[in-house]
Amino acid sequence: MRTLCAVSSVLLRESPERRFQAALQNTGAILKKIAPEIDLPTHYVGKVLEYIERMQRDSALMGRVQKQYFVRMRLVRLVRIFLFSDKLSAKLFHDPHIGGGEGYKLKKPLIYDSHPVGNALTFLRGHLKQNPSEAESMWVLHALAFDSSPSPLAAS
Repeated sequence: MRTLCAVSSVLLRESPERRFQAALQNTGAILKKIAPEIDLPTHYVGKVLEYIERMQRDSALMGRVQKQYFVRMRLVRLVRIFLFSDKLSAKLFHDPHIGGGEGYKLKKPLIYDSHPVGNALTFLRGHLKQNPSEAESMWVLHALAFDSSPSPLAAS
């Protein structure tokens, strides 16, 4: 069910019936593509593919799954709205120490200074790397712990 819902997040503009069928098809196609790469005898992918086949043969099972799917799609819509809302994103990533789209130009990586970090999410978005070194990780943690404004250490 989780996989169906995750695949459906890009199908929200489709009609509910079409969305369910497209999600089943897309999920099956994705799992069939990766199934040969999994060598465990009882793996999740194989079980899901068998379940999809069983659903297509059993209309009562298909109806139950479809009902559960439609209920969960309300949550998928809510999450999608939250994650991709420009208004929410603007509020979530607002930082009083950044103006004119300059970002954290004063905060140089691996330089320990006291330039303030007003929004940890904005700071992390600009300074996180795929594979940071230990020194880079420590610098990020140090900046979040000691340069955040207001300071997390001043919380009462």
